[in-house]
Amino acid sequence: MLSTPTEPVPQSMLASSVFRRAVLAAVASLLALLTLGWLFHFVVRENELDQLRYELSEARQDAGITLREDGIEALKAEFAHGGSGLWEPDALFFMLEEEERVVRLIDATGETIAGYPDIDPPDGDSDEYRLVHPELDDEPMITTREPLGVDHELVLARFVPGSVLYNDEVIWLATLFLISAVVPIALVSAYFTSRSVISRLDTIEATTSQIGFERIDARIPLSNKNDEFDRLAGGVNDMLDRIAALTRNLEGVTVGVAHELKTPISNIAGRLQLIERDAGNADAITEHAEVANEHIGSLMRTLDSLLRLGQLEAGARREAFALFDLSELVTELAESFEPLFEEADQTFEARVAKGVMIIGDRNLVAQLLTNLLENALEHARDGASVWAELSASAKAAILEGGDDGPGVPANHVGDIFERFVRMDPGRT
Repeated sequence: MLSTPTEPVPQSMLASSVFRRAVLAAVASLLALLTLGWLFHFVVRENELDQLRYELSEARQDAGITLREDGIEALKAEFAHGGSGLWEPDALFFMLEEEERVVRLIDATGETIAGYPDIDPPDGDSDEYRLVHPELDDEPMITTREPLGVDHELVLARFVPGSVLYNDEVIWLATLFLISAVVPIALVSAYFTSRSVISRLDTIEATTSQIGFERIDARIPLSNKNDEFDRLAGGVNDMLDRIAALTRNLEGVTVGVAHELKTPISNIAGRLQLIERDAGNADAITEHAEVANEHIGSLMRTLDSLLRLGQLEAGARREAFALFDLSELVTELAESFEPLFEEADQTFEARVAKGVMIIGDRNLVAQLLTNLLENALEHARDGASVWAELSASAKAAILEGGDDGPGVPANHVGDIFERFVRMDPGRT
């Protein structure tokens, strides 16, 4: 037994694909923004540091030239501060203001012969060295340490500019701010977006649930926003309208088939009873059997018509489609029916253009025209004038027919092509 439809069960936001996708889109946008920001930061940072590295490289080249041309004493004098040539920690600030760099000249024994003796970076280049100094040990330096000549080694260093350090702090603060601000906003936005979408989907689900419980007249309400949900709802409603029409048509067909089959079956049953009654009369049994066979033939023709109609709608009969002369077929039928119209005190006129060829099933077209002409014979008034005309345009064959009767009522014009439909239910 069917149960009654229930309200849609509210689903968790985490189970909503709209919510997840909205959050994912926000996170993806955030990552893209952070990636661009950090990329720009690194380009600017490396550009400034490359400038410092270039200046240290030039200073080293200048020191090498001085050593080759003037000797080690001249180089010591250039780097010296005070009588010993060594920089004291207190004098480092003065030297930085004057030279903007820290130097250390080392001899073959590893002793410092000029410059600041407490700077000891690794060989090669470094970007993160911290100077041994009571007040400057937190400031990163760019250093280079390379041999100078055969017996000496030179250390050169410069502090990373404050602008670079400031930009480092700014990019980290901006990253934290964006994460802490965008993620909550994305969650709230995703929540309200998904709630709106889920509400629309719940409406569609509730309607389809009602339809599933034989509420075929239920339709999805539209919001008049003409958005994708309205287009979806409109498409579903159109589909439901077609299904409802097909259902009504099926009900009509069922009634029509039952009506069409009832008469011959009843007649057959009646003849069987008569055969039973007249069991001793051979002539009567023969007559009853012949009439029963006629009713069986009528029954079989009805079933065959229904079968052919089903095959045609399924496309199976299209295999029998072929080119044939429609003019010849209409002429043959007109000549066959003209005497019948005369006997019925009606007139029939056929105007047929020559050589009209079409592709189709000749037998089905013949049955179509026969049914129409028989209908005119049966239902047209006495003295009625019936006509048929076949012509051709550039793209189609045009077959028209009519009579001078009252015609189909205007409110039934849209129903005349439904199977078994009758304008007057009382008529057979």
